Amino acid sequence: MSECADIELALPAELDSFTKPYDVYHPTGSLRMGTTPSNSVVDGNLKLWSADNCYITSTAVFPSSGSANPGMTHLALTARLAKHICCKLGGDC
Repeated sequence: MSECADIELALPAELDSFTKPYDVYHPTGSLRMGTTPSNSVVDGNLKLWSADNCYITSTAVFPSSGSANPGMTHLALTARLAKHICCKLGGDC
């Protein structure tokens, strides 16, 4: 497969029923952020409970979907995570 058209042809035709032109999709909740490993996948600093030094920055950490595009909130969490990691590594906080 060397062309985008080749990839499109390789997709099953059944997928057409799941796509809409000009639709948007903001998946949330699949990697929930929370206060304990029993109710979430990542902690408040976006670190996986089950792995050291592994952080997730994605709208998937939002426990539920809001009523607006989550892009700016995602960027804010990413900036906060970058600062957290910088501080953890001894940089300017």
